[in-house]
Amino acid sequence: MKKLFLCFMLLLLLAFNLYGQESANVVKLNTIHGGFGVLPPITALSIEYERSINDTFSLGADIGAAFLLWRVHAEVKGRWYPWSKTFFVGLGAGMSHIIDFYSDGFTGMSISPSVGWKINIGKKDKWVFTPNIAYRFLLYDDFFTDEGSAFMAIDVKLSFGVKF
Repeated sequence: MKKLFLCFMLLLLLAFNLYGQESANVVKLNTIHGGFGVLPPITALSIEYERSINDTFSLGADIGAAFLLWRVHAEVKGRWYPWSKTFFVGLGAGMSHIIDFYSDGFTGMSISPSVGWKINIGKKDKWVFTPNIAYRFLLYDDFFTDEGSAFMAIDVKLSFGVKF
């Protein structure tokens, strides 16, 4: 019964938010962000691309690296802007590789829910500032014990970008 109720609520949510791109009032559809991690002492860099589908949904990609943990990742992301064009809730899925110094490292699937703000800077709505926080889960197979394991990391990131 819970699954049926959740499916019904998801359908209602999508029914009121999805419509053709021609009817959407979106002027600049593409955004490229360059970001850096701010959670001390972890330093990270990333590049993101985001494409607005309509006023409330966008899809994108993210490639980045964290230097203290020696982690690289590539993800596909979706973002939902529920109340405005500023606050968003996102979900990313992709691959991550963590290098450790005792073995060859490990690679696995990463899932990263996130929240943040996309703040327009300037009069012409061209530049954006995007602070966000993501909780990254890395699911991988442990070769030493033949069991699945998980690694978790919090990414606090500040991004600056341009719309075009």
